[in-house]
Amino acid sequence: MGPSSGCATRRDRPHAAPHHAPIGSRRPHRNDLEVYFVEISPANLAPYVIGYERSYFEAIRTFALDRIHAPRLLDERNAIPDDFGPRAHLASAWGIVAGPPREVRLRFRHDVAHSVQERRHRNLRIDATTDDGNLLVTVTCGQDKRGLPIDLLPWIYAFAPGVEVLAPERVRQQGRRELRDAAAAAESAGSTTTASRGPRQLEVALILATERVVAAAALSCASVQHGCPELGAFERTEGNGPLRLAGE
Repeated sequence: MGPSSGCATRRDRPHAAPHHAPIGSRRPHRNDLEVYFVEISPANLAPYVIGYERSYFEAIRTFALDRIHAPRLLDERNAIPDDFGPRAHLASAWGIVAGPPREVRLRFRHDVAHSVQERRHRNLRIDATTDDGNLLVTVTCGQDKRGLPIDLLPWIYAFAPGVEVLAPERVRQQGRRELRDAAAAAESAGSTTTASRGPRQLEVALILATERVVAAAALSCASVQHGCPELGAFERTEGNGPLRLAGE
């Protein structure tokens, strides 16, 4: 889908040209973006801009608003294609990542299975309940360019250690690696501070850390109740046009 499709009936919108700093990169990249839609992620309530990026990807891409620097409107106009709809575009997304869909198979332990059943996401299918109460599910979700469901992984971690990734193996290994790295970082931080803290200070620190984990898990689980937020009527109205996301 490019900017030329559906030209006869699309309404014009101005172009934008911001700089965008991708995850893991310290240098912002210049992108020319024809803005189609702004979506709030159900996972972290952060705003994202969806549109046709024409200077590099030449495809529809999603940009985090808080990683956009020096946006500038271009002196030209673009139009939203008639065949673009935000609901259809995000149909396979667990949160905001609308890449190629993939299935992830999970097993939830009996003591967390009820939480999964109560907060059913539209892209989660319950396959079976085992004799010992474990829950087998299949999730359909979008994936990034590495083939990883980056929206789904934090939700999975919220149920640890009561959840296991069964397939695909790439996602299973990524989950193991990230949890192992997090545990190593926590152990390293604890060993450097133990000597300087008394028993009461350590107790308070553990309580606060536990509360943060519980709060994060609650937010992650609660957000899934809503799935993709109701998008309402999508109107192709006059806008301010394409952005240039600053670059070099």
